[in-house]
Amino acid sequence: MARNSSKSKRRYDVTGFTLVELVVTIAVLAVLSGIGALGYSGYITKANEAHDLALLGAVNTAFQSAYTEKELATYPKTAVATLDGSEGELSLIDLSATDESGEPISGFFDVFKKYFEGNDDAIFKVYTGLKYGIEPGVFNGILPKGELALTNGMKMKAVDNGTTTKYTVTDGSGKKYEYEVQDKDLETFGGSTFGQNMEMSSLMSEVDNVVQALKGVLGGSNIETLKGMIGGDAYLETLGVTKENYPDDEDYKKAVANAVVMNVAQASAGLTAEDVTGNTKKWKDATGDNLLAGLAAAYAQATAYANSDMAKDCKINGMSVKDYYDSQSQALRALDDSTASQSIGIIMGMMSAMQDSDKWTEYQESPQYANDMNGYFSALNALAGNKDTLVDQGAMSSGFADEDLGAILDAMFGNA
Repeated sequence: MARNSSKSKRRYDVTGFTLVELVVTIAVLAVLSGIGALGYSGYITKANEAHDLALLGAVNTAFQSAYTEKELATYPKTAVATLDGSEGELSLIDLSATDESGEPISGFFDVFKKYFEGNDDAIFKVYTGLKYGIEPGVFNGILPKGELALTNGMKMKAVDNGTTTKYTVTDGSGKKYEYEVQDKDLETFGGSTFGQNMEMSSLMSEVDNVVQALKGVLGGSNIETLKGMIGGDAYLETLGVTKENYPDDEDYKKAVANAVVMNVAQASAGLTAEDVTGNTKKWKDATGDNLLAGLAAAYAQATAYANSDMAKDCKINGMSVKDYYDSQSQALRALDDSTASQSIGIIMGMMSAMQDSDKWTEYQESPQYANDMNGYFSALNALAGNKDTLVDQGAMSSGFADEDLGAILDAMFGNA
């Protein structure tokens, strides 16, 4: 019995895998190999994206160099990059551009190729197309499945829902923001001077000029008056603009000024050019409850007029209307906190000069004026409809001309 007991003990001391242990081991290996594959796949994707960004940089460098060598007065109004996707990967084979009058710029691609030399056979591994931005005259890469590469590692994906388009923006850290815009607003904006001769970020830059002007009058009791015009602390709290969130006085004033812009957008949502020209009840109600909405619309008229084709041959103080307008915009941006109060005088002087110019009345009576005002209100509709997302993305603190937000708005309204 003792020997049998010893044999039995030796038999059960033999090491090995039970069926359960084997299954668990295989499962663990499968999980680990999966993680490794995902990690490797992610590495390849990032490497391909980095490659495409470098190639895109070479495209834009050559494009800028061709622009300089051709001695163009302005960036090309349009530019089209033709890509060869016959092998499933895209290489740049042609590039054309048109000037402000819509005429092709002769020899542009030949000059471009000279500066693009050495990259002729390079292929885009991730991007499925290129999208041209009028200002500052560069291309962005379009990613697969409708995704668009934006600034600072952001990506945007658009989904058309019939009457609206939803844009999902993923920032560099992976956080997602969702915007939704009515297709009719995109189309209306595209038919205006803003959509044809400017980009949305350019319009938002002018909005920042208004913010600068507001900051100039936000000293002392003025800030309380301005807050009262937009619903006071109760409205500001809906935007997260509180002294607790903005303890620094200057940051708080900037946030209040940005809140005014959002308030104007909400007050103006749904208005049209017909309401302005017809002085309708909707217009009276909107401007009666929000005087700033009327002032903002007047500034928008001046902005559209200055950038319109109609004003090209008109002069103010010996300068073209556009150059005069740009000089006043630069003067606004040059103001610091100690001289910000001068901003109101600059804006009022600029608008007065516009209204005294030769083509102002003709412009206001033209179909383009109606297109422009409708384009302006369509932009405000989009801002008002995406209030919560804009707040979440920091528009109250960074402003509407922030680089990231500008890139998002340009991408959305560039599809007009």
